[in-house]
Amino acid sequence: MRSILLLVALSTAASAQPITPASVGFTHVHLDTPETGPVSFYVSTAGRPADTTRTLPLVVYHQGSGYNPIYWGSRDSLRNALLLDPRDVPEAHYIVIGKPGAPFWIEDFDNRAEPPAAFTERLSLHWRTAAARLAIEHVMDLGMVDPSLILSVGHSEGADVAPWVAVEVPAVTHVAVLAGGALSMSFDFVYEFRRLVAEGEMTFDEGQRYIEQAYADLRATYAEPTRTDTSYYGGTLLKWHSFLDNPPLDAMLQLDVPIYIAGGTLDEKAPIANLDMAAVAFIRRGKDNLTYRVWEADHSFRQPTENGSVDLLRTIVAD
Repeated sequence: MRSILLLVALSTAASAQPITPASVGFTHVHLDTPETGPVSFYVSTAGRPADTTRTLPLVVYHQGSGYNPIYWGSRDSLRNALLLDPRDVPEAHYIVIGKPGAPFWIEDFDNRAEPPAAFTERLSLHWRTAAARLAIEHVMDLGMVDPSLILSVGHSEGADVAPWVAVEVPAVTHVAVLAGGALSMSFDFVYEFRRLVAEGEMTFDEGQRYIEQAYADLRATYAEPTRTDTSYYGGTLLKWHSFLDNPPLDAMLQLDVPIYIAGGTLDEKAPIANLDMAAVAFIRRGKDNLTYRVWEADHSFRQPTENGSVDLLRTIVAD
């Protein structure tokens, strides 16, 4: 997940003030259902708190993995978890959904800290799709959404969420998958070690030991799919089973709405070979609703140059 540094020119006195959704252009909505428990989501219209008087397209953004607030830091050094933010889609309403148990903002956020119980007990693909459904239905009920364009877009783990939201919410008209995968992340666990062996960073025997351990971990996850007291790669078995057992390609192949996929050949977190499987599957099924773009870029769509790197996100948004 990319963190975006926002340099805000405010006084020293102002920097001590807490960050609120309204202060950075969002309206906070809190809902609570038996299915999801508490859900907080945040709505913006062109980078300002939600304008319920305007009927506009809707963009629902799904964050990447891990426990985090939407914003962290201080007013003079503010970071967020939004690869895509409301200013990138100025002629639309924009929603981002908070992780379970996470506040909107933490000043001194430590991503190594133990997440709260609400996150550990609830976070799963099913929770994320249910929370997105609540948010979409809520703003549609307010009459502020142009139903001809409702985009479900995610980055990294959120890219695995985006197509399943479209399956669960028939009102979604478009899907975008950014630096995600087609097969489940179990493919990535194995492929990474194959890559390290192929590039000479690991011997064959070392790589094979890691791969056999990955297979053992996967078998353990499937054996106890609802456990929340065991951590594996930063997530519970509940979380991992929900994603591993529901590959995003399974959702994409059910959809007839336009699907946009973008990936980077330099991405070491979501290997492009995983996304290539989507293109092959759509060809095999004779489906023509996929647009697939590949960039020479990393997980955050930064492309290396002689003098550093260039951010390709604006290009991708325009595409």
